[in-house]
Amino acid sequence: MINCTIANLAQNIKISYTPSPDEDLPYVGLEHVVPNELHLSSYSSSTKIKSNKYKFKKGDILFGTLRPYFRKLIIAPFDGVCSTEFSVIRAKDENEKDFLFYVMAQNSFIDYATKRSNGARPRTKWKLFSDFGINVSSKQERIKIGNILSIYDYLINNNQRRIELLEQAAHLLYKEWFVNLRFPGHEHTKIVDGVPEGWEKKPLFEISEPTYGHAFKSNLFNEEGHGLPVARIRDIPAGKSKTFSEEEAPKDKLLYYGDFVIGMDGDFHMNFWNGGKSWINQRVVKLSPKKGYSTAFIRYAVERSILFLNQTITGTTVKHLGAKHLKKIEILVPPNSLLILANEILESFRKQILTLNKQNQNAVKARDLLLPKLMSGEISV
Repeated sequence: MINCTIANLAQNIKISYTPSPDEDLPYVGLEHVVPNELHLSSYSSSTKIKSNKYKFKKGDILFGTLRPYFRKLIIAPFDGVCSTEFSVIRAKDENEKDFLFYVMAQNSFIDYATKRSNGARPRTKWKLFSDFGINVSSKQERIKIGNILSIYDYLINNNQRRIELLEQAAHLLYKEWFVNLRFPGHEHTKIVDGVPEGWEKKPLFEISEPTYGHAFKSNLFNEEGHGLPVARIRDIPAGKSKTFSEEEAPKDKLLYYGDFVIGMDGDFHMNFWNGGKSWINQRVVKLSPKKGYSTAFIRYAVERSILFLNQTITGTTVKHLGAKHLKKIEILVPPNSLLILANEILESFRKQILTLNKQNQNAVKARDLLLPKLMSGEISV
């Protein structure tokens, strides 16, 4: 029984914003929201945008209306501006904000919005999806459901902040020891041409082994879980994939939990893979450590060079990172005793990051299993 609609509980906010070089506000584009994750992965600055955008307030719901099946949906964690490809939705009652968010997070709503999309690049809009029916009549029940489900996202967001802190700690340690050269014992070590005595520069491929992806056929991809996940460039920021393939490839093209991967087109994303056993797609490279080195050391050692290449490589349409670029990267390697210590510390950060990611995956599964049961009344509150 339909008791109300999204339009009964919320309103569509369309406050236009004209960019100004004198005003720096957080900017959220579709590229800053990972599909299906229900949280913001990053954001940019309004000083970098050219065209008019929408303004939003902390607590507003941002729903990506271009290709709504990507389920790009977040509760804004701050005031800012966003792409006009988002619908900015504000609960009429602040206490019902979380409930409204989870109504829109349901697969049934995403399917509804997708079916009401138009154009070659499917796009929906407020008047097409705001009549989605809600069968929870009691305001008290709606608030309770929102509170229950938000506990999971509180855990997920808290873990995400811990992951960010661990990433920062790893970057700071690597920078302090290997860039600023303030490593343990630096006070008694002579520096010659920027290289501490007893250290040496080694080519990246002398300390790591690259595995380049396989050219899987995209027309054979599926999202029903048939076969193995395929790690594509777009999947690297999240570290996992929801695209599968039953195609077979050489076994050396497999990716495992915790491996380090780099995207070779676009923005050259880097991450530890947390999506389990998967295939490596073309234009993705896995770097595996050789004996004496760790996966974490390879990642933090190579990041600065990859970021530099990301800024300096140019292309007619899309930037391409090639083996020729990777072969030219040199890594500063310390004596064995310090290398062992660096490996141990950086690996401890990596393992904690992977553990927190696994906790988040389990919380997402639990939340998404509970969500439709609470909304349908199968589980009462």
